[in-house]
Amino acid sequence: MFRNYLKIALRNLLKFKGYTAINIAGLAVGMACTLLIFLYVQNELSYDRYHENAERIYRTVVDKTFSGKTMKAASNGAPYGPLLKEAFPEIDDYVRFRQSGKVLVEYQDKKFHEERFFYADASVLNVFTFPLVNGNPNTALESPYSILITETMRKKYFGTENPIGKVLNISNREYTIRGILADIPENSHFKFDLLASFSTLEDIEPGALRHPGNMYYHTYFLLAPGISAAELGQKIPPLLEKSYGEHVRKAVTIFFQPLTRIHLHSHRVGEIEANGSIANVYIFSAIALFILLIACINFMNLATARSMGRAKEVGVRKVLGAYRKQLIYQFLSEALFLSFISLLVGVILVSAVLPLFNDLAEKSIQLSNLINSQFLMALLAIVFFCGIFAGSYPAFFLSGFKPVKVLKGAIEGLSSRSSLLRKGLVTFQFSISIILLTATFIVTDQLNFMMNKPLGFNKEQVAVVAVRGEEAGQQYERIKTEWQNIPGVAGVSAAGGLPGEGVSRIFYFPEQEGSDEGLSMGTIFVDYDYLETLDIPLVSGRNFSPEFSTDEASAFLVNEAAVKKLGWQEPLGKKIVWPTSIVKGQGRIVKEGEVVGVVKDFHYTSLHQPIDPLVLHIRPGAFDMIAVRISPDNIPGTLTQLQSSWATFDSRNPFEYSFLDETFDQQYRGEARFRSIFSYFSTLAIFIACLGLFGLVAFTTTRRMKEIGVRKVLGATMSNIVVMLSKDYAKLVVLASVAAVPLAYYVMNTWLQSFAYRVEMGIWVFFAAGFLTLLIALFTVGYQAVKAARTNPVDALRYE
Repeated sequence: MFRNYLKIALRNLLKFKGYTAINIAGLAVGMACTLLIFLYVQNELSYDRYHENAERIYRTVVDKTFSGKTMKAASNGAPYGPLLKEAFPEIDDYVRFRQSGKVLVEYQDKKFHEERFFYADASVLNVFTFPLVNGNPNTALESPYSILITETMRKKYFGTENPIGKVLNISNREYTIRGILADIPENSHFKFDLLASFSTLEDIEPGALRHPGNMYYHTYFLLAPGISAAELGQKIPPLLEKSYGEHVRKAVTIFFQPLTRIHLHSHRVGEIEANGSIANVYIFSAIALFILLIACINFMNLATARSMGRAKEVGVRKVLGAYRKQLIYQFLSEALFLSFISLLVGVILVSAVLPLFNDLAEKSIQLSNLINSQFLMALLAIVFFCGIFAGSYPAFFLSGFKPVKVLKGAIEGLSSRSSLLRKGLVTFQFSISIILLTATFIVTDQLNFMMNKPLGFNKEQVAVVAVRGEEAGQQYERIKTEWQNIPGVAGVSAAGGLPGEGVSRIFYFPEQEGSDEGLSMGTIFVDYDYLETLDIPLVSGRNFSPEFSTDEASAFLVNEAAVKKLGWQEPLGKKIVWPTSIVKGQGRIVKEGEVVGVVKDFHYTSLHQPIDPLVLHIRPGAFDMIAVRISPDNIPGTLTQLQSSWATFDSRNPFEYSFLDETFDQQYRGEARFRSIFSYFSTLAIFIACLGLFGLVAFTTTRRMKEIGVRKVLGATMSNIVVMLSKDYAKLVVLASVAAVPLAYYVMNTWLQSFAYRVEMGIWVFFAAGFLTLLIALFTVGYQAVKAARTNPVDALRYE
């Protein structure tokens, strides 16, 4: 029986080659899109799950509340790890990480800057599953100045040599290699190339590990089997009060965050790397479902359009003794067979475009990912979903025909019913297309808004030169003076922070009437020419100046947001104290002084966040970059002169620079990537919908050839014929627009809420999406309509 079904299916598919080609093309593209999105979603959901104890590993995160403002941080103080481990037997082990940033690594004549350098406790290999290719996991990171390197680093510095026991010079310190790690998988929420022993920090920064306020560390805990992290977390506040006092318990709240939820659900201050978004996973999953539905609707529409042509076949089969169940199996077999062929074509398309998709999504999904149980199950699910969904209505519809009525040609009521279904499905298709098109417009508009919004400073033609090591850091004044004399240099400023480069948060006690509470504020360490170099305007007061000898020791600038937050009517002369303790009157005072000026608010972080209170003050020891404003006339020549000059000040570290505008815009790389992926899949969804519409119009137009011939004989013009064939579909697109607008508005309004500064959704966006969809649909229909209208009336009247 199955062989018979297959034979009939092949005959029908070969008989109607155009119908078959359109269906396979639409389903194949739809399946390819769905498979690509499935691979993307599978990759996003797999983060950190490769660790053997992934379900028992938790990271501690901190909410710090001061003056009614809460900072949600991914990092915390170094003492919390040993404190919790000692207090709670429910914790099997813990490990702390400290990210060091870019370092200079030297071995013999090889010298490179490496960005993924971390310190970690010796227990790291007990908590996480980082396979050690060579070395003793029990002793690898026990002693100070021990280091583990990955396979990639081994090949880079040592080639085929065995590096165990050899010494790497890292930022003028010697580290002995104790082991080789396998490369960290890409689906990890943080990745490193060099991992040094945590005990090294005790020598480099003596005493810093005992201060809970130094929030530079990420701490992970391995809980005992069966332990509830939520219940354990409730025991932390009493422990904090006992260890550090009531003020810390009130100001600091510590949570256990599951390791497997970090990548998609955590977006805190101080994340090691930029995480993904569960919202994007939901959005792309919905797009995959929509695209698959559109492709299946094409199949169903064309099948119902052809149903009248196969009615007599059904009638004859029933007269000859075929049961309805057998006819249902036949039509479903045809649909499943077509779905299977489309899947094969779709898999070929996926293998062809996967490298491009990886570049677009910044992933490294390999073809080997296609061969696993989850993916094979997904393939089977897609085949059956498409086959059953797309073939269900034709199967049950056609098999229900009464033989007598069919053979007598009495199927007008059935025909109108199938026509109504087709119109409903076409409306649904274009509703989805309009929603996707509207979303693409709004995402693009928001990204353009962020890239072009005035930021309160001038980011153009500013080269940022990294200052690494003591050699250049101690000579920044000489470097600055020499560079200011280079033709083409319009301004130079040494700094400990620039917009988009990351800003420190420091706890201050500013003068406030009726309050002695402290406040955590963003901080940028600057020199005298910072405001001029970045074109940041002053609102009141004065800028820092060498003419005021006390500015370095006791002067502050604040922004308008700080003045507003502190309720200062007259900010000039207000006192600010920077202590080492969050409790007033305790700890050492690092700096104390007065506000000498107020700067206009500028965006020192991305537009995802509102402008928070900011303090600027001079602290030469914290300068780690030099901003150089370059005249646009000869940028390459000026950079060459800067590089030549740099070699005279720093013989170890190469001249490295980036441009401030590019660095700042990198904050929106995620949105740019999201827009690109969204745009491509939206375009493909509309293409699939139009492909089905093209086939549907071609089929229905063929059935109306005699009507067209009669109308032309009676004097109808080409435009009359085109309008007649197009107006029904135009009405469906208009109806689809009305149905799509409320849902599109809700979805995109929710998405925009993640931005502190966002565009307004004007009515033009929805009108443009609907109008563009209408034009595309009319163009698709119009081609077939013009073709039919140009047919010779004599040929049309003879058409059977």
